[in-house]
Amino acid sequence: MTTSATTAPRHRRHRPEAVFIGTVVGVYLVYAIVFTFGPMVFSLFLSFFDWPVVKAPTFVGLDNFKRLLTQDPLFYKAVGNMARYTVINVPVSVVSSLGLALILDRTRRFKTFFRTAYFLPNVTSLVACAVVWNWLYQPSFGLINQMLLRAGLPRQKWLTSPELSLYSVMIMNIWKATGYRMVIFMGALQNIPEVYNEAAAIDGASGWQILRYIKIPQLMPIIAYVSMTTTIGCLNIFEPIKIMTDGGPLNSSITIVMYLYRRAFEQFQMGYASTIGLALLVMIVVLTLFQFRITKPKFEY
Repeated sequence: MTTSATTAPRHRRHRPEAVFIGTVVGVYLVYAIVFTFGPMVFSLFLSFFDWPVVKAPTFVGLDNFKRLLTQDPLFYKAVGNMARYTVINVPVSVVSSLGLALILDRTRRFKTFFRTAYFLPNVTSLVACAVVWNWLYQPSFGLINQMLLRAGLPRQKWLTSPELSLYSVMIMNIWKATGYRMVIFMGALQNIPEVYNEAAAIDGASGWQILRYIKIPQLMPIIAYVSMTTTIGCLNIFEPIKIMTDGGPLNSSITIVMYLYRRAFEQFQMGYASTIGLALLVMIVVLTLFQFRITKPKFEY
């Protein structure tokens, strides 16, 4: 009697916690099914159809996939732009954010101010950032061209140039996200035991040697993580392209997501757009697995 009397209230105390955990898990599962797995399955189903929205879907089998791989040069143009964007963006983003983190890690005064200043663009609206950078890139009176003129250099067309449009968007995107990655690296630097640095300094190691042989090896898991997440972000780039160039001029800055948007919401080819989305999903999965494979030893301490 005593045992049951003492355990019953304990069960009643744990019941609200179980209900809360079950509710949270249930809400997440519903969200994942409705907004993640459901659309993925529907997109796979839709890729076998021709659906112009205003008419009923028509089953076409593998025609969308054949068309994408053999009859659509603009898709390969988008893949090439995305590849250039990713290959340049990822190393520049990692190096710039890691460099800022190392500098601020050694800063003793105004560290909070500088950290906040660098992180501020990341929490600023992307639309606001794009509008400001559109003004900076303006060919006639933009601040960047005015600075070039004062330095004795010619004006550049930036966003209206087929050669520079993609890189112009890239510069804005790197500037906006560098602060976020910098904070990640700063947190990792603070987790490195100070005894390592002190022992190396006692042994006569220089600052460069401490960075190369102690800090960088300790940071490799974080570098690998930042590289992978930045790669995924580059493959999914859309908003800056849409706002700043709309994929132009002459499709010089079009990416896969931008091309998918055109096919789905401007030309109403939902079946073909779903095929493009599946192709992008395959690319992301393959590249992520490849990166994880080559960086797997770096995750093992």
